[in-house]
Amino acid sequence: MSRVCVAWPDGRPADDAWVYVAYPHTKDAVDFRRTDYAGNTELDVFGDSPIRVFAEIAVDDGTVRGATRFSVPVELETTKLPADFALVLSTSTLQAAPQP
Repeated sequence: MSRVCVAWPDGRPADDAWVYVAYPHTKDAVDFRRTDYAGNTELDVFGDSPIRVFAEIAVDDGTVRGATRFSVPVELETTKLPADFALVLSTSTLQAAPQP
């Protein structure tokens, strides 16, 4: 089991963020967990395969759909998942092209 802490760049915890475990080069998540009020969650992976771990959170940016922020994905082997690690969310997002 591995404890993951998700935070903003200024160190504030990212409560209610999602942490995903996926196989590299796919969009299929093999596990996903939501963080608590302190930005923490636990992952439980098994086997011996490469995985990608990343976090995302939806924020209210004043638009109808809101905006999503992501962490940089961490790629590693399931057997090398550390007991504790942190993911930092980006403060920017790609903007959709303006509608004509």
